[in-house]
Parts: sequence; C-alpha cells; structure tokens
Amino acid sequence: MLFMLVDSKTKGGIGGASGTGGDGGRGGTGGWGGEMGSHEDSSNLSFFNRGPSGNEGHRGPRGNNGKTGTNGFDGYTVYNVVDSYGQIIESNRMLYLPEVTYCEIRPVIDDGIIEPQEIVEISQITVKNSGKITLPAGLMLYITDTSNFEWNEEPIIIPAAIPPDGEVVLKQVTTGRIGPLVGKARFAITPQFMNRRFPGNPFRYTVNNIAYPVCFVETSNFLRWTLGDQNISLAVSNLSTMPCGGVGRELNVSMQLCPGISLLDVPGSFEPNSKLSLEPQQTSSVDYKLFVHPDIPFYEQVTIVVRLHLRNLVIETLAIRIQIISPYLPPLDENSVLIITGPHVHINTFRVVDGFLKKVGYNYSIWDCGFNNGLSFMGQSIVRHENTWMNHYLKKNIIWLTGASTELNLLDRNDLIEHFSGPNASLFIVGNYNNETAINHILTCGLPVKHLNEKDLSEWYTVKTPNEYYRNLFCNTIVKEYENKETEFRFKVNMTANNITLLEKGWTQSLYSYGTGVLLRSPISIRSQFVFLSKDVSTATPIDMNDMTTLLSGLVDILPLTKKLQLLCCSSLQPSSLVLPRTEANILPQQSIISSFLSYVVGDVPAPPPETPDSLILETISSSILFHLSLEFKYSDQPHLLQKAIEIVLSQQYQLWRSPEFLARFTQILAAFKKERWDYFVNPKSASVLDLISNLSKFLATTDLKIELDLSIKKADPNIQPWTKLLTYLKI
Repeated sequence: MLFMLVDSKTKGGIGGASGTGGDGGRGGTGGWGGEMGSHEDSSNLSFFNRGPSGNEGHRGPRGNNGKTGTNGFDGYTVYNVVDSYGQIIESNRMLYLPEVTYCEIRPVIDDGIIEPQEIVEISQITVKNSGKITLPAGLMLYITDTSNFEWNEEPIIIPAAIPPDGEVVLKQVTTGRIGPLVGKARFAITPQFMNRRFPGNPFRYTVNNIAYPVCFVETSNFLRWTLGDQNISLAVSNLSTMPCGGVGRELNVSMQLCPGISLLDVPGSFEPNSKLSLEPQQTSSVDYKLFVHPDIPFYEQVTIVVRLHLRNLVIETLAIRIQIISPYLPPLDENSVLIITGPHVHINTFRVVDGFLKKVGYNYSIWDCGFNNGLSFMGQSIVRHENTWMNHYLKKNIIWLTGASTELNLLDRNDLIEHFSGPNASLFIVGNYNNETAINHILTCGLPVKHLNEKDLSEWYTVKTPNEYYRNLFCNTIVKEYENKETEFRFKVNMTANNITLLEKGWTQSLYSYGTGVLLRSPISIRSQFVFLSKDVSTATPIDMNDMTTLLSGLVDILPLTKKLQLLCCSSLQPSSLVLPRTEANILPQQSIISSFLSYVVGDVPAPPPETPDSLILETISSSILFHLSLEFKYSDQPHLLQKAIEIVLSQQYQLWRSPEFLARFTQILAAFKKERWDYFVNPKSASVLDLISNLSKFLATTDLKIELDLSIKKADPNIQPWTKLLTYLKI
C-alpha cells in the first residue's frame, strides 16, 4: 500500500468582522389644511367659506443605526487518510504521536553483574502511538548517550504501522557499551519519522549497580602497628555467578609501598603478587607479612597501597594508613614519665612532648588507649588491664594527650584520687576542653583547680569562684564517696544548714587548667599539680613549643632542681632564641618559668641540693638575669627576684661577674638596648643593676681578661654615661 503524507501547515480562517448600522430615514410630509367654514343663505343660516390648506409638517428625526454583526468562527485543520480510490478512511484533527514506553538491558555475557566497558543488549523496546491517526511503518528510533554509555549502531526501524492507542514490542535487539565508570549509566531513545521530531521528552533509561564482579571486602583504611613483624589480611569476594581467576578472567592482588619510602618491608620468601581463583559467591583472604623498621618514629604515619587486578586491569585501589605506636613498657628509672595518648593525637603534638622530655633528660613510657583498648579498664568493662601503667606510674608524673572531653571518663575517679595522694604526683592533660566538660568532671573527684587564663596571659593566676551549684555538687560528691568508702579517703566534711565546709584534706595538690574553667581555692602544694592545656591535639595545627612553654610553667614545680636548671639552659628558653616579637603574650610564659627557677636559687623556696653543680647554678642565674634584662621594665613580674639575683652575682660565693661567658652575654644584652630603655637603669628601684655595672667596670679595669664580643655592641649610644664607662673599661 502506497502511503503519501500531504503535510500542509494550514488552519481555519478567521471569522468576518461585524458590520456597522444603516443611516436614519427622511422626515415625513406636512399635514393637509382644514375645510372652509359656510356662509348664511336665504334661510338666514350662516355658512363659512373653506379656508386654505395648512402648511406641510416638519421632517421627522433620523432613524437609529443598525446593530453590528458577529465574527465568523475560526477554521481548523482536519487530517484525512485517503485510499487509492480517493475515499477518506481516517479523519481526525489530531495526528499520530509515537512514544517509547519500555525496554530491557542485559549483558551479552550474563554473570549477574554489569561491568564497566561491558557490551549490553537493548531489547523489548515498546513503542506506543498516543495519537488519533495510524502511525505508518518506517518509524526510526535513535539511542543517545547521556552518561557513561556508548551506542554506535544504525537506527532501529519499525516495519509495521501502529494504529491509534496501539503499541508494538520490537523483536530487534541492538547493542551498546557501558562506559568506564562504576555506578550508573544513562541513555535516551528518541523517535523520528520522515525527519520529523515529536513533542515531549525522549524515553530515558538508567543502568544501576555497575560494578566489577570482584572487590575487596570492607577493610579499615587506618591501622595502628607496633615495631617488628606485622600481618595484614585482605579479603576479596566474588559477587558474580561465574568463577573468577584463570584464563580470560585473571585475578590477582598486589601491594606497593608509598613511593620513595622504604619503611615497611616484605620478606623475600613471600610473593607480593597473589594470584587468586574464586568460585561464584566465594570470599577468600590474602595475607601479607610485613616488617616495621625500628627507625620509624612513634606516631609517624606511612601508607601502603593495595591493588586488585582483573584481566590485567586495576579495578580497585585501597590506600591503608598505618600509624606506628609503642607498646607499653615499664619505666627505665624512677624519674620516667608516662605519656597517655591515642589514635587522635597529631604527630607534631607527640614530637613536641617527646622533644621536651629528651631535652630535660627524662625517659618515658607510652600508654596508647586505642591500642590497649582503654585506660583504667579494658574497653567499657570493669576488668582492669593485666599489664597496666598504674603498677608503675601511679603517684608519679603523667602527661595525657587527649582529643575529646569524653576521654576524661576513661580514667576511673578512684584511680585519679589515689594518684594525687602522692606528694610528687602530677597529671598534665593536653586537650580541647571547656568549663562544662573537663573542669566539672575533675571537680567531682575532689581536686582543687588552679586556672591559667588563656586569653589574657597578663592575668596569669586569675581566680574564679565556682557558683553555688558546682560547690554543692562538689561537696555532695565528697560526702557520698566518704560514706561509701571511708577508709579510702582522708578528709572530713562538716555539713550545717546552709554551709558545707571541708575541715580536713589529706592531700594538698592543685589542679591547673589552661583555658576556660573554674577554680576552687584550697590548700595547695607546689609539689603536685594537674595542668590543662586547652588545645585540640587532633587537628593539623597541634601544640607547638610556645604552648609547651606555657605547659612547662606548671611543670617546673615538680621537677628536681637539677632538671629545672637543665630545662632553663635549653636553647629554646634562652633569650637569644626569642625570635617572636616581644609582646606580652610571648614573653610572660618564659618569664614565668625563669622566675620560678630563680625563686629556687635565691631563697624563696628551699635551697638547691648540695650535689647541684655550681656551674649549673651559675648558668641558671646568668640566664635568669639576662632574660629579665632583655624584657621591657613593665613585664618584670617579680623585680625583687632580679635584685636578689644581682646580689648573688656580686657575692663572693659565686663571683659570677668574673665569668667570661656571662660578661660576654651580659654586654650583648646591654648593647641591644635602645636609648629609652636605659631609663630602667637610672631608676632608683634598679640601684643593684648600676652597682653591677660599676663592679663589672672595676673588675675589668684590674684584669687582663679579654672578651670577644659581637661587633653589634659598638652600635650602642656612647652618650649614655653607664654604657660609656663600661665601654671605656672594655677598651672598645
């Protein structure tokens, strides 16, 4: 049957416009005149003669216009199908409208998984004619890629006509290829007829769950290992209905270290590339034996890369980060420090603490809460660790690097109280805490708090009184603990109607908090402390040496004097190493440390042990003096200590002013002073400084001592009298 479409783009004509009304008619003619009267006749009757005719009347008014006519109806298009005899066999105002409503997708090799780059068959394409006239044979279907799909075949042609509201399921099968990505692929099917596109959206199809038939079973990408031999097990699963491995479906796993880093070693007897053969739905493990070299720093992170190969193609890559940790070891000596840490700790934070302890000559052990599954107890149980730090470090020095306030609950409260019952106990907590978490938790343990204000270092020992709620909470907790375990606690509580007072405490330690917190004013001893450093140790900007300097300002009171002096002599605390601008915030932490050291030396606290070397004391005093002199006068928080130190310098016991090293450093400090800072030396409060300069000058005038000084001292202002006298004796 021959079909010809005559497609004329026409429509019905527009109805005619309405007509206007006609003009009014002419006026009517005038009326006739009346008859004449009669006149009298012979019978004495009167007759009047007929009068003349009247005038014609006035013309009548114009008639009204006629009404406007209505518009004609618009025309419309009618589609007719005419047979060869000219007879109309179909007629409708709506044409045919093809729509694709369904199709099916399956891989050519069907193993239950559609893979990337796999060839798939598109079948069961269903087309419906939603129009009102038969769709002639010859409709073409085009498949277009919208995402992760390829189709390069000829268009599909429908050989049969489709009646109105009818549909046809095609027997033809076309093929396409999934793109290289896993996840999803999308394509669209668009019908065309005689280069004519139809209104509406094309049929869109999404292929879901595109994946490879094998994959790694979920594996942690972060492991924590100790030094020495280690094992890693990787599970591989076959998700398909066909075997994987062998010819055509080669499957293997390979491991590679991070490029350029030879920190992990695979023993030579072990084949690093493991070939696998998996049955359908089977899971198999690949085991690796590795060796962690002893030169890897603790908490260093290395990366191993594991790849899964299928048909010589890498289909999955797994990067596993490994953090090197230390198992717990008993202390090497009685002065060893315990570091409590966990997986959250940034390596730079650990390096700072490690560097500090090495500088002061302290050995340390590490207790890793993550590796050991808890702190006081194993996990959340009530079972204690068999080999625990509490056997060795209770009542000693502990530094706790914590990453969250909830970790404070890992330490049993009774253990905390027992720890602080020792005269030399200390616990330094470095973490990101606030008033409602850390401090309140410790208050329930019955520990007094000393607060170091982070925001305003000039108010270094700010006291904040807790409100009534926390005071009552604190005291009520003590009462309950006392009633339940009287023998374990050494205090008495007197409770009256409105007053709760602690009458006796068997330990006198102070709790320092660095950050925001509350303080309970209680008897304290400088021999045992609890220090908070408010810093998030899990971020990429962990604590630095400035933060550690602040932390150490509390530590100086628990170190033996020899260790204190060694700490002071560290290069990081020398005035010459202060590279930051000397602002209040930068100076006060170090000044507080040196003032504390100086307090021991000049007699504010018991004298140093007899075994302390004189050379170490001399170095300590000189460092203290030079540090104080290098500050602006307004930063001198304890000027009386400086006076005492200068008196020691002038004393016959040490004769520090005879030390070439001290003279050289002291002169360099003076040379760096600006003119306005010399006012400090002419101040009456600083008479001892002038005495020191005078004695130095006299000493240098009577000795052959030669001192090599930095040439920068020659830039000093020669018009200043004390300096001029000193330069004269130094012959500069």
